[in-house]
Amino acid sequence: MRRLFWMLIGLSILWIVPQTVFAQSRTVAVLTPFLAQPGTHLVVEGFEAAAKSKGWQVDVIDTSGDVAALVSRMEDVALQKVDAMVINVDPSQIRNGLLAAKDAEIPVFGMDSGADPLLTANVTSNGYVMAAETATYVVDQLNGKGSVVMFIFEPYPPVQKRGAIAESIFNNEPDIKIMEKITPSFDRGPLEGARNAMEAVLTANPEKGSIQAVRAAWDCLLYTSPRPRDLS
Repeated sequence: MRRLFWMLIGLSILWIVPQTVFAQSRTVAVLTPFLAQPGTHLVVEGFEAAAKSKGWQVDVIDTSGDVAALVSRMEDVALQKVDAMVINVDPSQIRNGLLAAKDAEIPVFGMDSGADPLLTANVTSNGYVMAAETATYVVDQLNGKGSVVMFIFEPYPPVQKRGAIAESIFNNEPDIKIMEKITPSFDRGPLEGARNAMEAVLTANPEKGSIQAVRAAWDCLLYTSPRPRDLS
């Protein structure tokens, strides 16, 4: 289900591209610093498959967590006069790249990014609903009582929203305690950063049952968080 959800976001981008683009072969650049993230990879995969079925050339550019490098690549791509760009990054961090695309009259579409006037459109998940459902699920599974570790990432607007809503739901439960809110380092990649942060929490809380749940704000953490047997 999670795989289908993220691929649908990628496919949805095709529906908002102007119909004139469908009329002939086009070149679309997909740019992201987060291709190592499982969710991002699935979105890009879904977009590539659908776009290629229409005869488009898709060039995927990943800067491996380096947002500054992404701006430089956007400026390079703008000079190449591609027909469209698709980004997966906070648009407020790449303003110069967006301005370069605007000057070149290249439309830019957000893929689970934030809203920005320089974007033609942004196709994204509903972070508020997602967070409410997953946080409520955690509360129900714990029968309203237990200690929770939260992984958050406030610098990225879609993920920040999920963390804020989840925190408000946990705080509304008198017997739910938020032990720690963790923003993992991405210096060595998202998976390694999440794994190191989780191992640090487990080391600091070695007693079985001291942590009842881990609430991850994005799916990368599902590949590194401890399984239930490690927590109880």
